[in-house]
Amino acid sequence: MELLRITAMLLVVLFHIDFINFNFPENQLDIFNQPLSAYLKIWGVCATYTCVDIFILLSGWYGIHPKKSRFLEFIFQVLFYSSISYALFLIFDEDVKFSWNFLIHILITDDYWFIPIYIILYCFAPVLNYFAENASKQQFAITIIACLILQSLYGWISPKEMGFLEGRSPFSFFILYLLARYIHLHAEHLRNLNKKRCSVFFVLTVSITAAIAFVGYFKGIPYIIDTIFKFSSLLTIAASVLVVVFFYQWKIRYSKLINWIGRSCFAVFLIHCFPYFSDNIFHSTIMNLYNQFTGITFAVLVVLFVISIYILSILMDQLRILIWNSIYRPDLKKQVG
Repeated sequence: MELLRITAMLLVVLFHIDFINFNFPENQLDIFNQPLSAYLKIWGVCATYTCVDIFILLSGWYGIHPKKSRFLEFIFQVLFYSSISYALFLIFDEDVKFSWNFLIHILITDDYWFIPIYIILYCFAPVLNYFAENASKQQFAITIIACLILQSLYGWISPKEMGFLEGRSPFSFFILYLLARYIHLHAEHLRNLNKKRCSVFFVLTVSITAAIAFVGYFKGIPYIIDTIFKFSSLLTIAASVLVVVFFYQWKIRYSKLINWIGRSCFAVFLIHCFPYFSDNIFHSTIMNLYNQFTGITFAVLVVLFVISIYILSILMDQLRILIWNSIYRPDLKKQVG
């Protein structure tokens, strides 16, 4: 499933390119003059919107088993890239001034919102695992259904924010985590759905989602648009589940290269989402390419840019791993002792 982790990170990058850079479709005129083009752009955004849900479902599929070493390594990875990124901008950008408050701020909010919520999920994983392992199949199912209904009412279709943060809350992450545990442990029919059916249902689900969003843009109804583009959307969750099942059914041989990339792919998120990098390099580069090139040329250049970010991030992460191993290697300490 490391390949799924890599794919999910790619979806994160593409989501940030599509939704944040262009906010497709750019205006109502695009809808009326080029409806097919607008719909396809919306379809792409809806497909990449599954990225966050996929990450959490993947964590719940096999379960998080907290260990001190893994937790500390995760924190170290976040601090490592935040510090390096911040230091580079302090050196090369005269407008950037050092501030501890800013550094602490970005670790808690802004583009790094995922991190504190995932840490909460990580800490609560033993409790969630205990419930998943000891609840009956019926109890488990009723709990999942009740939580999804509750979130749908107050965190999806409700026009007011009621604590679910559109799927960016700890409770929303708990729901996704337990949903994945349930599917992996009990939902054999869904878990064993073949790749072809997963693909068809995924395309169908995303197409329906995009069609609803298209109507919202066409009719100028903000409520429809805001409702569709939420991580707590049942349609987004369903599409995300289908992606996870697809990769579960895709039995690929063990690959050192895939595992090597998968271990470091979170670095892609930490680097390209760092505020200064995101604003001054990532988004500005995409917009410059968009303004200067069109069609296949633009697509090829974007792909090359994304690949370059992947390569840079993975190579930098080897330094991070080297430093971490020199600081904390309990297995070596045991051998020495």
